[in-house]
Amino acid sequence: AGEDVVPMEFAHVRSGRMSRGHRFLCKEEVEIKSPETYKETMRKAFVIADQDERRALITAGLQKAAKELGGQVWHNADLLEEINYLVEYPTPLYGRIDEEFLDLPVPAVVTPMRDHQRYYPVRKQDGSLMPYFLTVRNGGDRAIRNVQIGNERVLRARLDDAKFFFDGDRRKRFPASIIRKAWGRCWISLTAW
Repeated sequence: AGEDVVPMEFAHVRSGRMSRGHRFLCKEEVEIKSPETYKETMRKAFVIADQDERRALITAGLQKAAKELGGQVWHNADLLEEINYLVEYPTPLYGRIDEEFLDLPVPAVVTPMRDHQRYYPVRKQDGSLMPYFLTVRNGGDRAIRNVQIGNERVLRARLDDAKFFFDGDRRKRFPASIIRKAWGRCWISLTAW
């Protein structure tokens, strides 16, 4: 209790005072002097240990970035929870989407963003997509432009694939009964968005 270390071992790891900070931003081990100093010690080592604080920082950062772009975040609670537990030191950023991809159906753009890359779409006030996405980096803002370019490149490849398959599907002729059945399923799926 207090500043004393409670001796224990779990999965071949012994309790102690030493911990590690962010793997890139803090190379050395850090000493935790007491439970009361844990959060602040880890913050200095570039780790936001409090999950609620981290979630709030992510949410505020995404909203600020979307506002600067003139839009709003297309919020997704599951994605927020996933990102919250993937990052230790969240830094939201944005990237651009080539305008040609906005001609695709919304699910064909949003699914690769959210499900494959963990990006948030940005919407206009009327709900239509803007040519931007938001994401969260695990680290500070050093070389953030390089991170932005890399994320744009990865998403462009995903959306190229989506466009290729969508265009290929549009060239096929399907019987009317299959189209009606598929449209019914699509409508149900879209209402869940």
